[in-house]
Amino acid sequence: MIRQLSRGIRACIDFEVELFQVQGAPAPIPPPQVALAYLRGDWSLQDAEIQGALNVFQFLGRGMQPGFLHLKREDASLIFTQQKTLAMLSGSWDYFLFGQECNFPLIVGPLPLPDPADPDYGHFTNGKPHEGEGNMNGVFGITKSSRHREQALDFLRYLTSHTASARFATSTHTLPATLEIEPTDQNLRVFARVEDGPVHGFNIGVGAESHRWLMTNSYRLFQPGGTAQNFVDDTTDTFRQSLISDLRTVLKDQIKTNQRTDTIVMAALHRTTTQLDRAAGLFSGQISRELEIAQLQHALAQEPD
Repeated sequence: MIRQLSRGIRACIDFEVELFQVQGAPAPIPPPQVALAYLRGDWSLQDAEIQGALNVFQFLGRGMQPGFLHLKREDASLIFTQQKTLAMLSGSWDYFLFGQECNFPLIVGPLPLPDPADPDYGHFTNGKPHEGEGNMNGVFGITKSSRHREQALDFLRYLTSHTASARFATSTHTLPATLEIEPTDQNLRVFARVEDGPVHGFNIGVGAESHRWLMTNSYRLFQPGGTAQNFVDDTTDTFRQSLISDLRTVLKDQIKTNQRTDTIVMAALHRTTTQLDRAAGLFSGQISRELEIAQLQHALAQEPD
């Protein structure tokens, strides 16, 4: 069933990332810490959990059209609106657009995921993860230089009221941002945030190089005769090098950030007492970055250039 439905579906990069999230971590782990743990030998691509994720990725990928990972979003949307595919993996942000562009009835449903009882893919699955740490979109704010702060704040209070939120959600065909307001369009209920369930596991990628590693080598899984074990055997060395390259980029960025923030922290410390709370927060962030910088420098010093 999944193989049939997935034919021709464009799998976006976010979907690929989800497949590689291994369940079981007590809380989301920062990508650099995941990479450092790999360099220490705390986990590897040979682990059964990673092999299980690769098997799921292989199963779904073989049901897709060739080159699906490299398709652009607009190409996938065009294929869907032309009825050349059975389904489109997307979210609530595309619902209104497809409703306008498609001249055929739309059916909205959740992405089917294996549960722990699945005999083939459920062994390392804890169930559908909750979405509590999802990113927000369309955040409101007031600029520091605003000449009418009180009026602006009053307007934002109105926009986030039950009445205005309901009107906005109805007119834009989006999920309400205010709690206790139900969407008027029944199809949108499918996109409601999952409040219960296990937390997401970690993502094995860190940055551009580890992402490129996956994009470059994924064909090894989808080709005839390809297996997860062969994929790991052929790509383990390049995976390690991609993580090292990404960590060096992270280190460089962290050093630059600390250098820029040093001046801001010192300026805040020499201002009035009203700035001390802000300075304390900035200083705490500086210390955390300094610790991560030292950790990265120590780990990368053990690796050959």
